[in-house]
Parts: sequence; structure tokens; C-alpha cells
Amino acid sequence: MLPPPLTVTCLGPRRHGSEWRDREQWLPCLGNGTMMKLHYQPAPGARMDAESKERQPPPAPHCFWYLNSVWVKNTSLWSGQVTLPTGLSPGRARGPVASNLITVQCSSASCATPECLYHSLSIKTSARWATQNSPHTYRDRLRSITCFFYCSAFPLGPEKHHRFAAKVTTTRSGLTPVLPRVNGDASRTTDPPVLQQEAACKLNSVTIQKPSLRTSVIHQKKGTTFYLYARVLIDCNLRLSISPQWIFYAVKDMNTNPDWNKPLNISSMHGVNTVQLTVPRWTLDYGMYQVYFTATAYVLGTKRYFRKTDRVFLEIERTNLVANIAGGIFRTVGFFDNWTLDGSVSFDPDSPERLKGITFTWYCTKKVSDYENMRISAGNKCHPAQRDLKWLTPSGAVQVVAPEFLPGNAVYNFRLLIQKDRRQSYADQSVSVQAGSSPLLDVTCLENCGSAVIPTERFTLSGKCLNCQTSSQPVYHWSLWLENSTEISFDWSSRTSTGRSGAYLSIHAMTFTDTADQSYTLVLKVTTWGGRLSLYRYAFKVNSPPRAGKCSISPHRGIAFLTKFVVQCSGFSDSNLPLTYKVIVASDVSKTDRINSVEQNTFGTILYFGYQPRMPPSFLPVGVPSQRYTVTLYVQVCDSLGAFTQLSLHVRALDPLKSRPLAVVFHELLASVSGLSAPMTAYLQTGDYFNAGYLAYLAASVLNNIKAAPALQIPKAQLRESLIKTALNISVESVMDINQVVASLVQVTEQPEEVNIESQETAITKLTEVTGVLKTQRSKSHWSEQTEIQTSGILRCLSNILSAALLRHGQVNASAVTKVFSIMENLTEVVFQGKVPGQEDTIMETKNWKITLMKDENWDIPNAFSTTKACKNCFYPTLKKGNHSRLSSDAVISTALFEFDENPFPWLGYTSEIATTILGFKMAETKASGDLLGILPDKVNILITRKDTESSTFQLAMGPDKTQTYTTGGLSLEVNRDTKIIYIQILTKLEATFQVQVFTGTNITQNSLIASFDAYHNMTTVTSETKTVHEDCKIKTPYVICLPGSVLKVAAEGSAAQSQNISIVLLTPYITRYPNTRLVSIHTFSDQCLFLGGVQGQWREDTCRLGSLTNWQRVHCVCNMKRNQRSLSAHAASNATAFDIRFLAAKVIVKPNTIDLRRNLIAEIPKNPVTFLTVLFIYIVFFFLSLWAMRKDRIEK
Repeated sequence: MLPPPLTVTCLGPRRHGSEWRDREQWLPCLGNGTMMKLHYQPAPGARMDAESKERQPPPAPHCFWYLNSVWVKNTSLWSGQVTLPTGLSPGRARGPVASNLITVQCSSASCATPECLYHSLSIKTSARWATQNSPHTYRDRLRSITCFFYCSAFPLGPEKHHRFAAKVTTTRSGLTPVLPRVNGDASRTTDPPVLQQEAACKLNSVTIQKPSLRTSVIHQKKGTTFYLYARVLIDCNLRLSISPQWIFYAVKDMNTNPDWNKPLNISSMHGVNTVQLTVPRWTLDYGMYQVYFTATAYVLGTKRYFRKTDRVFLEIERTNLVANIAGGIFRTVGFFDNWTLDGSVSFDPDSPERLKGITFTWYCTKKVSDYENMRISAGNKCHPAQRDLKWLTPSGAVQVVAPEFLPGNAVYNFRLLIQKDRRQSYADQSVSVQAGSSPLLDVTCLENCGSAVIPTERFTLSGKCLNCQTSSQPVYHWSLWLENSTEISFDWSSRTSTGRSGAYLSIHAMTFTDTADQSYTLVLKVTTWGGRLSLYRYAFKVNSPPRAGKCSISPHRGIAFLTKFVVQCSGFSDSNLPLTYKVIVASDVSKTDRINSVEQNTFGTILYFGYQPRMPPSFLPVGVPSQRYTVTLYVQVCDSLGAFTQLSLHVRALDPLKSRPLAVVFHELLASVSGLSAPMTAYLQTGDYFNAGYLAYLAASVLNNIKAAPALQIPKAQLRESLIKTALNISVESVMDINQVVASLVQVTEQPEEVNIESQETAITKLTEVTGVLKTQRSKSHWSEQTEIQTSGILRCLSNILSAALLRHGQVNASAVTKVFSIMENLTEVVFQGKVPGQEDTIMETKNWKITLMKDENWDIPNAFSTTKACKNCFYPTLKKGNHSRLSSDAVISTALFEFDENPFPWLGYTSEIATTILGFKMAETKASGDLLGILPDKVNILITRKDTESSTFQLAMGPDKTQTYTTGGLSLEVNRDTKIIYIQILTKLEATFQVQVFTGTNITQNSLIASFDAYHNMTTVTSETKTVHEDCKIKTPYVICLPGSVLKVAAEGSAAQSQNISIVLLTPYITRYPNTRLVSIHTFSDQCLFLGGVQGQWREDTCRLGSLTNWQRVHCVCNMKRNQRSLSAHAASNATAFDIRFLAAKVIVKPNTIDLRRNLIAEIPKNPVTFLTVLFIYIVFFFLSLWAMRKDRIEK
């Protein structure tokens, strides 16, 4: 810091005065009693030094004038006058002493760094006043009253500052002052000429200035520079040297004495030997300090001195943190800009390292009021991935927001919360993200795209944004309007399979059947991630189906394969002629097998198709025995555009065996399907495949009701084989031909035990051909409803063949099973052609399997397989993300899941050990051409259901132990030496904590204890000693106890036997008095996940491991699929549409020979019969009294 830039002159009467100089500390001054006039001018050399450096007149300093620490004036000139009050009111009697402290603080006008600051001038005035009764000359006044200024510090000690000393003498008769002589050297100081009396000196007071007289604590902040001022009053007529001194002590509180031997080192403070102490910021740490100021006055030339001390408590407090976000409280950014949230301008005023130790937490919401309760309200997330009010990456001083990361055309309210120790502060900033570019839309019809929509078929549209970025998903919203621009209240959840919020829209069949040639407009509203909105209108007209008439069948009752029935319709009309009539014999496929995507499954053989409303007389198959042999007929009257009206008829077709001998019926069956004169031969020769298929269906329905008998001319299996070969000769060039063949094969294969291997192979050959034709027809016609109806029939037939192939465990037809799965894969591809992303899962279920088909865009895969979905067997894939994935964000992913309750691969081993559902899956990317390219996820999590949980569940007896302090129970298990790990699960409705003890053998002694665990109902089981979970134990389910290999190895020590018994004992606080087997059940299991890479592969144990969610009901497997990626890629390259199904299962080992240890553990407490006998006696007495009362009542009446 620079020396003071000014010198001060104290003006007396008639503007006479004496200069004050920086290095000469005493200055006499006369005042008028109430005001004091000071004159200031540049200090010697100050202005000239500045001019020599800058070569131009320097600017005047800025100075602040304080009187007794109270600001009174500012000056910005090199010279001038300042008038200050003395503290005496006019007319007030002047006391013997009047004193004031004047402080002048100056700084350079050109900069504000510490190098541009000046030392402060601290001047104290003190005056003695003499009584005056008459006017005096100036010299008389000078002799009567003296005011002297002195500097606040003697940095070098009193004995080294002789030149700062002055002597004042007084006469005995009065207080006549002598003007001190101020010289530059103490050796030239002259003594006063007269000494009137003995020198008398007194140190009146030493005071540290405090904020208030009522407090002894000064509160300051660590991050602020502050000043401490002391006031010293001395009454003396001798020459003195004054030495001020500041001392600091750290104390715990105001009631604790400091350690006097450990004063603080305050050498970094300025003015430690002056009455003004400058404490720079960050010098003192937080806490309480005792500050002592001592003033020592030395009488020059003697050894006499005077000393006085004042004390004050100084508390250094924490300064509030300063939170700030660069850019202000509101800013606007572009949607395509890369921008940042910069909180690095925040700081801690108490630390020279501004950001050290500060933790940053960022929050974001679209609604500012969410910060009142710090919970984000619905619909106000800044980003879809945001879980709560915290920002996606909440920590860090600077947040970088990538272009297009936040939706445009919206305002986001960010909050930065900074914390350090117990302090925190926050700053808010609202960011307006501008809108992006407008979307360009295109709506394309995928199904039912004729001039008029056929209401009996699905109506599917694709709405795409052509210029939207694939990195972000736009928001879609469909609405339905009438032609007059009136929006229709439409049930989107039940009438569509996609809802109204996706890029695709699929409206169920039969939705518009009640409208009469009505015109509609579908409006697609798309809001992009950038905040722009576009509309697309798709207008269409609905073709009304034929107006309903009446249909009847005669007779209403007859005998199958004997009575001819006639169906006749009338009253049907439509503008789109001609009308065609189709009569379908309903199959029980729709009742036993289902496909949920079909609005009404009308699968069955076709009895008649033509233009005539009256069909020729025809036989009917045998009705359903459980429904009194009722046959259901569907009559569909269709117009020329394809819309139809459907009616149902019911007729009873009795079993011919009820009225005729078996041999006669069987002979007629043979005569109708075999031989040169058989009707079947004529149908095949003339190409009447329609009637050939119906005849095969009819014959099979009768055959299914014939029980095997020795009197039959040929075995039933041989006749079935003949019927299947007949189906092999039927051409399948149209969907109607496919229907007849599939329906007949379903009936022929209905009895698996009569379908031999040759019949299986023949049927599979025909079904392979049918599936190929169906796939081709689906690609050309784009009709999903009829295609999936035929698919349900094929699946039923495949299920029958699979049952036949697996019927004989020693002679499994593995070839047939393999081919069945191949046809199943092709059928899933056929159904996938009619599905669109975002559609409801399609479920195809038979008695042997359940197939679930899903189709989603890549960015919706996490939601499609969400863990929140209820599922019996669950499948959670993880696909490769980011730049390492070949899949785009909007790539269409098709997934098929196959669930088998029975093992379809018994020839691959593990037949007796697989006790779970077998789950198969395949995933593929659907190309724009409709082809499927197989993909394999990086990782798969599956949950598969155990089939038999009862056999491995043991009802454990629980009762009081021998001391009756605990409830206990136990069991003994036989463990094979090769067993690696065993899991034991406690099943109970209690919410108790069990101590589980494991012993070797069946002797429950402390010496045989090998492990102890604490099992909780709401947390993972831990070992009793270390309270940790063994690293080999993967299951974290509550109440599951893991016995790792290390424990089992200890149990087997000392024994050469292949198996060893271990005992499990449960202890819990006392809850029951008598033994009870209904409180606790024990389930033991040891599982191994299995993986099958394809039907022609082998089960492997190294691909999947046991997961943490395994329990007594389901097995959790975690599979790493990367090791199979290379083989899959090669296979997919050779055939892009065919790829293997991957299968997963679990090998379950149930521990045998479980023994209850109740006799060894539970105390035998005899039951007291007194209570029972007492209650019995009361009931008997009550019974007889009731009889007596009733008898008496009858007598009185």
C-alpha cells in the first residue's frame, strides 16, 4: 500500500493553523468549540511522483472522512477544506477535555487493486479548555487552550520514537498550555522553559469500539475484510511514547478461558501496533476469539509507564454461499444450438479457492411452483428420461446440453443448488428453447386400401414424419371426424389395437359395420421434438355390408353322414352386386385354441360357397357330444367389394353310431374315400378340391367318434393315413383351398395316438406347402383377418402332430418336431406381416404352447419389455445401443416368444431334471421389404415358472424349544457330495426374523454347527457373524438362505460317502405354545440355467447364470449372448429370413429324503384337558336347559 497522499492543516481563528505531517505525530489545533476546520493538500512528493510516472496530471484520490468511525464526508480533490463537528453544542459549557477520532481512507481513482490503496490517516483530537472571562489575543488563546492530534501507532516501540514525543507543561494557577515543539529529530527537541508543578500522568481509558454498548461480541464474516478500532485517552503533561498492541486468542465460547500461552499469529494483519487493525478476509477461521487491545504509555527519560487493556469477543461466522448461473435469470437458446448451464460463477466468499468443496445439484421442471415442495408434477418433466425433479446429470458445475436434446418451443426452469458444510444457496434460470423445423407428414394405407373401406376387415394406416430426426421421437395423435368437421367420440382403446398415440393406426374389423356409406376423416397431428406441429387429413368412405335378411336350415335335427341338410337365405340386399353366400361349419378350434388379434375366429370347413341363396342338400359332421351334438354354422353373405353380413345357425347332427352298427358306418366311410368308385376319387380326378376337402373333414369327424374294435376291416390309423394322403393331393392355389385342407388335417390328426410316423411326415409336408402359399397370398392380398384365422387352424394341426411325435418317449420323432418348429417360425413371419409397431401383443395359444408376437420400434423396446408388465414367463432383452449398434432408433424389431409347459426336446437330455417352463425367443429386424433379418440381443434376463412346487415344499413343524424361550423347528437334508450350492426358502405369512443354524449330520450340538444366518422378511439374508452375503450366492430374495460350496464342503469332511446329511434349525422369538405345521413351509432347490442355441443344438450350461430374483416359484436366468453373435451373423447372411429359435430352461434338483426334527427340538408340553372338559360341560348343560325351556313353553301354550 502507498503512503497517504494528503497532508492536513488544522485551521484556527483568523485562518491561522499549523501543518500536520505524516511522520510528525503531534499537531496543535484551535477550534471554536462546536466546529473544527481542516485543510488538506497533496503530501510532499505525492503528486509529483505520480506525474513523473504517468507523464500527465494524475487523478485526485477518492477519500472517505470518518469522525469517531461515523462517515461524514467524501472528497475527490487534491486540496480543499473540511468542516467537522467537535461534538459540543453551542452554548454548552466546555468540559476540561474534548476528544474525537478522525480517520481518512483514500484510494486511487484509476484502479482498485491493493497496490492502488493508501494507508489510512487515523487522527485523534484532544483539548483542554481554560476558563476565559475576557477577550484575549490570538497568542493568549493559544496559551489558554491547546488541541493536539497524534498518530495511532508506534511500530518500532516507544523507546525508538523520540521524535514523536512532545511535552506539555502547565502553571500552578491554571491550565495554561505550552505549545509543543515538533521536530524531525528527538535530539533537537527542547524542553519547556518553565515547569510549574510535578508531572502528573493518567491513562484515562482504553476502549475497543463495539457495535453496541450492550454487547461484547463483534460478529464478522470470514470472507469479508473488516477493521477493529481502539480509543485511547491520556491525561498527561509529560513527554510520552505510546505503544498499542493487539492480541488474539481462540476460545471455544464466551465462558471458556483461552490458552494464554498460545496467542494467535496475527502478523498477516495490518496495523497490529496501531489503534486501527485491518483484518484481511480469510485470515481467521470460523469460531470465537478473545481480542485484547493493550495501550502502554512510556514516560520518556524515565522508566515509568502506564498500561491499560480492553477486551472484546470476536465471532467469525460463515458467509452465505453465492449461487449464480451465467446468463441471468432468463435466456433464449436455439433448438439446434449446443448450449451450457454454467454454474462455475458461483463461489464461496469464505474460501480463496472459490469452488473448492462446493457440491452442485441441478433441478429442472416446466412448472416453477414445483420447487415449493420439491416434487415434480405430472406432465412437467423437462425430459422423458427424468425420474424426479433432479436433472438427468444433476452433479457438476457446468451442464452441457447437446443440440436437439430438449423439446423445442418450451420454457424450462432450471435451479442450481450449491452446498458446502451446513450452508446452501440456489439460483434459478429459465431457458426458452426455440422451436425446430416443421414436420413433413405422409400417411400411407397398409391394409384395406380400396376405394371404400371394408368394415369386416382391419383398417391399418402408417403416419410418418419424413424429416424428423431419428434421435428423437415425435408425438402422434389421431382423431376421427365426420365429413361435416365434427369430431367423433371414438373408443380408441377397445376399437383399435394401437391406440391413438403412435405412428401406426390399426382399427379392428367390424368397427364400421353399423354405418351406412358414411364418409370420415382421420386427422393425424404430429408434434416434433422441436416443438413444431403439423396436421395430415386422410379421408375415406366406408362400404356398408349387405342389409341383413334371414337364413334357416332344415331339418333342425338329423344324423351325421346320413341326413342331408339344406340352408336357405332370403332378404339380403346391397348396392354392390352380385352377392355371394358362404356357409362355414364351425370348428372347436376357436374354443380350444385362440389368436387374440382376430375379432371373431370363424375357422372351420366350408360347406357351401356360391351365388345361390339356397345351398344343395349336404351331409354335416358329427356335432359336439357335450353340447347335445350341436353343430354351429356361420352364414356369410358378401357383396362384390368384400364386405359381408354374418348370421349363425344351430342344428343337431347326431353320431351315426347311435343308430347304426359300427361295421356299417365304417364300411360307408371306406367306400366314400377309397376305391375307384368313391366320391373322393371323383373329386380329385375332376379337380373339385373344395368338395374333396370337405369330404375328408366329414369322414374324419365320424372317425373321431369311433372307438377301436377288432371287427374293423382296417385299423383306424390306416384310414387316417389314407385321409392325410388325400389331403396331400388337394391343390392349394387359393385361400379357400387352404382352408379346406387345413380344416381336414385338423380333424384327421385330432387323435394323436392314431397318427403314425408316416402320417406325421405326410401332414408336415402338406402343412409346409400350405404355409408357403399362405405367406404368398398374404403378401399379395394384404388381408390379415382371414390369414390369421387360417393360421390358428395350422397351429392346431401342428400341435396335434407335436403331441403325436412326442407320444412315445422311447421313439420320439425328432425329425417331425424339428419340422414343426420350422413351420411355426414361418407362421410367425406370416402374422408379423400384418402387425405394425406399437400394436397389442398377438397371442397364439394351443394346448401345447403359447406364442406371443411383439412388434415395436427400437426406441420403444425398453417400454415394450418393461419389468412392470405382469407376466408368467418374462423376457427382458438388452439391445446394443449408440454408435456400436447397426440398428437405427426407429428400426422395427419383431420378437416372438414361445412357451412350452412340456419339454419338446426329450432326446437332448436333461429330461427328468428340467422342471420349469421352456421359453424360446427369436428377434429380427423387419426391413422395408417385409423380410426379417435375425438379430441377437447382447443380454437377456428371463423369469421362467417352476412346474411343480408342491413336491419340493416341506411343511415344517414349529413349536417351543426345550427351554420354552424360542419357537424352533428343523429338518434334515441328504446332500450329494457333487452339489455346488443349495438354496432354502422360508415360506410363511409371519413377518419374523429367523436365525438359521446349519449342522453336520442329525445331531444338533454346538460342536457340529458349521454356519449361522439371519433371515429377514424384507431384506437379503446375511451371515450371523459378518452380516454379509456370500459372494457365491446370487439370490437376494428375502427369506432365502444360501448354502454355498464352502459350507457343503465342510459338512462332507471326514466322510467318504457319496451323500451326507445336514440339519437346518430355525429359531425365532416365542410365538406358539404347541407344535404347529401351518406356520412355516420350507422349499429347497438348486438350479442351473440351460441354453439351447437351436432345435438341432445341445443344451449348454455356460451361457446363462442364475439371477438374483430366483425364488421357489420362478427361476431367474441372466444370459450373455455375445459369444453366439458370430455364429448367428453367419447364419443370417446365408438365409436372411430363417433363423433359429433360442430356448432357455432351468435344471432343477430337488433335495430328497427330508426329515422333520421336531422330536429333537420341540418340547413336549402336555395339553391341559380341564379347559376342554369345562367348555364341553357348559355346552351339555345349555343343551338340556334349552330342551327343558322348549318343553315348558309348549305346555304353557
